[in-house]
Amino acid sequence: MPSRFADLFGQQAKGLAARPPAETDYGTPGGYEGEDLPIPTELAPYLESIAILPPATRLCKSAG
Repeated sequence: MPSRFADLFGQQAKGLAARPPAETDYGTPGGYEGEDLPIPTELAPYLESIAILPPATRLCKSAG
């Protein structure tokens, strides 16, 4: 998928280093912050912005 990302956004995907949450980070995905991505011309009529979600912990029912 990295090559597809570059095709869509004109830049390579890059990892973000984790950072400790600050006092103003309440309610945000702690440890990560993103940067703005350019909207591909073909999608501009339909989108206001694009975001990539940071990694998340999924809570699932145990099999037991």
